[in-house]
This record gives sequence, structure tokens and C-alpha cells, in this order.
Amino acid sequence: MAPHYLLTGVPLYLFLLIGPVSGVAIIVALMPQKSVDERIQIITRACWVAYGMMLFFALTGNFLLQSLLGISPEAFQIGGGLYLLSLGVDMLGLWRKPEASNTEVQPKKGGSSEDSSYITPVALPLIIGPGVITAILGFRAQVEGYRDGVLFFLALSMTMFAVFLCFSCLIRASGLLTPRILQTLEKLAGLLTSCLALDIVLEGLRIYLAHC
Repeated sequence: MAPHYLLTGVPLYLFLLIGPVSGVAIIVALMPQKSVDERIQIITRACWVAYGMMLFFALTGNFLLQSLLGISPEAFQIGGGLYLLSLGVDMLGLWRKPEASNTEVQPKKGGSSEDSSYITPVALPLIIGPGVITAILGFRAQVEGYRDGVLFFLALSMTMFAVFLCFSCLIRASGLLTPRILQTLEKLAGLLTSCLALDIVLEGLRIYLAHC
């Protein structure tokens, strides 16, 4: 892989695949009652977790999924897409009882679920989803030699730094949104998340059927 592509093409492709601009709407919709500073803290932790996962899959390559666990990339993509679909449907409120709709959206105080919200669903699968992991595995297979390896890990670092900056700027701007706009964003983000999840599942199915 050409060095200039490792430092330009790979970060740009992964940045667009992560899509922090659309991801901010989902994060804000998931945390309507949190302050801007709290959202910044969550996204900071989430980016560190996502970066660690990036490095993990870049180091292990296809060994963990295929050789050790026997999971094909397309199966991983379909499973991740289904999880993301359930999240999108929940954001649309289709599984909520009408009489409980006003209480279920309230943030939980205390407990481990709130403390780990930066891991799931923020870090996984909103930042590092099945598509991103599949792309990392694909790029990793093309890396040859020590120099390319160093440049590849540098590209991953550049990607996550750009994603964090974009998230931080957009989350600070989200503090100007009113509760009604946040509710609208939640429905819109749920629709976009569901559509993205279906696209991930269908792409995984297409790859699986092509290999049959």
C-alpha cells in the first residue's frame, strides 16, 4: 500500500465511514438531559475505547474473528447491523408504551448502565461499527513491512483524533438546542440509524450470498 494513501486515503475513508456528523445527532438524542460537559466527557471516553478497539483489530487482523472464533466478517457485520437496528427502533419509540413514553426517556441516576454508556452504544457500535471494523481488517491485510505498519497505526490515530475534534465541536454547538428540537432529533436519528443498520445487514447478506 502506498505511503501517501496510508496517511490520506485510509484516514479519510474511515472518517467518512464513522460519520461523526450524523453520529452527534444520535448521541444528543440518546442523552437529552445531559449537559454539554457531560456529553464531552462521554465522547472523550468513547473515543479512547474506540481507539483501543481500532488498535486491537488492527493488531489481531482476521485471526481473532476467523481463525480463533470462526466468525466470518459478513456474519459479524450482519450481527452488528441487527444490534444497531434494535437501537434505532428503540429511538423511534416503537417499543415504548404510550403511557411510559415520558418516563422512559429520563436519564438513569446512578448504576452501572449510566457509567458504561460511553462503551455501548457510543463507542460500539456508533463509532466503531461492523463496517469500520471490516474496513480496518481489509486495510490490515494489505499492510506489508514495518514502515507500512507504522504508517497504518498513525493513520488510525489521525482518524480518531479528527473524529474526536468533530464530535467535540458539534456537541458544544448542541447546547443551543431546545428540548423540542432534541425530541425531533431523536426521531430523525432513530430513522437514520435504522436505515444505516438495514444497509449494513443487507451488505453483509450480499457478501454472504456471493460466497455461497
